[in-house]
Amino acid sequence: MFERTHGPLGVGMCVLHKCDNPPCVNPNHLFAGTKGENNSDRDRKMRHQHGMKHWKAKLTDSDIPVIRQLLQDERLTLSDIGRRYGVTYQTICAIRDGQTWTHVS
Repeated sequence: MFERTHGPLGVGMCVLHKCDNPPCVNPNHLFAGTKGENNSDRDRKMRHQHGMKHWKAKLTDSDIPVIRQLLQDERLTLSDIGRRYGVTYQTICAIRDGQTWTHVS
């Protein structure tokens, strides 16, 4: 439908949905973008598995505020906190640095 309405899709381009309804073929809801733009659009709209919904998640939303509080305790290392929750120090570092679990306040 996109090509019928808007012309050929460029090499390496994807058809993205403004309405986020994959079966939708309304040409006014479709636009071209790169895979990177598609991923950014998905992430911005929180339409990816994140937090507890991620299949590898070991933490819960309720763990995150506690972990953030533990990060304030200078006696604890990232590894100490990680061991308490069965995750790596890199996971705790990513929480501390705001790279993950950003949806939890």
